[in-house]
Amino acid sequence: MDLRRALDLNPQDPLAAEQLASHLGVFLVGPHDIPGMDAVTLWQLLFTDPSSWSALTISVGDQPVIIRNTEHAKTRQQSDLMHELAHLLCKHEPSMVLQISEFPYPLRDYDEEQEAEASWLGGCLQLPRPALLWAARRQLSEAAMVLHFGASVDLIRYRRQVTGVTRQLATFRSRR
Repeated sequence: MDLRRALDLNPQDPLAAEQLASHLGVFLVGPHDIPGMDAVTLWQLLFTDPSSWSALTISVGDQPVIIRNTEHAKTRQQSDLMHELAHLLCKHEPSMVLQISEFPYPLRDYDEEQEAEASWLGGCLQLPRPALLWAARRQLSEAAMVLHFGASVDLIRYRRQVTGVTRQLATFRSRR
């Protein structure tokens, strides 16, 4: 499955999560877009404790819908959306939702293997190894990569490390 080719993108072209979601027929919303969302819950999700959640995927009929935390940085939102899209691409089974009688909000159970797989694929979608090599050949700074790819510095550093691009660059530079 070559999503970049289907979207007419080169490996070095940025792939926005919104573009991929549209291609896959996935609807993206924020908490403000949810009908009937009461002000207290909205405040809790976006202002009291926005670091407690990032994004989640639900189905409305046959339509996959990703609810994203619109208070996170744009780079974080891209990563979170890619992670959720990766779950859909991998056809992961949804996690179980738990409702505790005394607690007003539902809780989710996580499958560690599925989460690891979605994290890996999400990073690959956003920053494939050829894109990292392209940026390295052009000596793009991390700041320039953030702007070009819409990725966080942490994700850029992580992907460079796990793909071997950091080591490859060090070897190349030491031979000069």
